[in-house]
Amino acid sequence: MTRLAVSAPGKAFLIGEYAVLAGATALVTAVGRRAVASHCDDPDRPPASPLTEAAYAHVRAYLSERTGTFAPGPLTSVDTGSFAAGARKLGLGSSAAAVAAVVGFHLAEAGLDPEDPEVRAVALRLAQTAHAQVQGGGSGADVACAVLGGTIAFTRGEAPVAVAHPAWLHVGFFDAGAPAITASFVQQVRAAGERDPAGHAAATDLLRRAADQFRAAYTSADPDPDAGLTAIR
Repeated sequence: MTRLAVSAPGKAFLIGEYAVLAGATALVTAVGRRAVASHCDDPDRPPASPLTEAAYAHVRAYLSERTGTFAPGPLTSVDTGSFAAGARKLGLGSSAAAVAAVVGFHLAEAGLDPEDPEVRAVALRLAQTAHAQVQGGGSGADVACAVLGGTIAFTRGEAPVAVAHPAWLHVGFFDAGAPAITASFVQQVRAAGERDPAGHAAATDLLRRAADQFRAAYTSADPDPDAGLTAIR
C-alpha cells in the first residue's frame, strides 16, 4: 500500500517583501526546499506544533461542514529538515510550507486532489487562516507560494497571479550566515509606521515603486539592451 504524503515548497521574495503589507504587489517564487507531511503513528513522535494543530483544526472544520463527518486524528508528521543548515533556519518559509503541506495532506486523506485548482483554492484559504492565527499576521504571500508553487504576483486581498519566469533571467540566492525572524521585522515596520507616519509612507512609496518597476522588467519578454553598460568598438 502506498504511503500518502503531500509536500509543499519554500519561498523567496524577489521584490516587495515589506511593501506588500501596505498593499503593493510582491513577486514571490517557490524554491527547491520542500516540507513533507505524512502519517506518523509512532507513539513516541514529537508533539504536534501549534502550526500543525491549527492546520488540522481548520481542515477538520471545513471537511466536517462539507461532508458531515471527519474521523481521522492529527497523526501528521512534517519534515522540514531541508529548510535548515544544521540548527539554523535558512529563511525560506519553512512554517508556510509546513502548514500548506499539512492542509494538503488532510485534504488528500479525505479523498480530495490537492493538485486540483478548486481544491488548491480551498487549501490556500485554510492554510493562510491557520498560519495567520499562529504567526500573528503577515501578508500570506509565503503561504500562497507554498500552496500554488511557481512564481506569483501577490497583492493582499486579491487572488495570486501566476507569473512566467523569464528565460533570460537567472536567479541565485546567498546565505547571509545569520538567522532572521521575519515576524519581528514586520513588527518593527508597523511600529515605525505608528512612530513616524510620514517617514513610513515615504519609505513605503519608494518600495512600492521599486516593486512595480521590477515586476514590469521581470514580465518583459526580453531585457532592454539600452538599460545597462554597452561597449562601443
